[in-house]
Amino acid sequence: MADAPANRVLLLEPLHFERYPVSAKTIEFILRLAENIVGIQVYTGQFAELSNEYNLSETHFKEHPTAAHYRGHETQRDWMFPELAGYFPSFFNYWKECERSLSMRNKSR
Repeated sequence: MADAPANRVLLLEPLHFERYPVSAKTIEFILRLAENIVGIQVYTGQFAELSNEYNLSETHFKEHPTAAHYRGHETQRDWMFPELAGYFPSFFNYWKECERSLSMRNKSR
């Protein structure tokens, strides 16, 4: 799908940033990282506005908690540790499992 002909859009939704403010440096980082995507276009507005303004009949996007209101074809995110599932009460509990997983991967090589 990464090489499929398509318009690639970085959507920056003002309502998201009103709820979850970030620094200017964070926005700069996001924009610089997006430059790695050939032909990326930046749109500032809500998903519904983008859809309506460009009369989008087909939208593909990666699953993410911030995209729950998107409509279209959702693709699962790429996970560093797809073998880990379930609830982890803290990041460090999760990270301990990640380390175990890495250790098992290295042993199997």
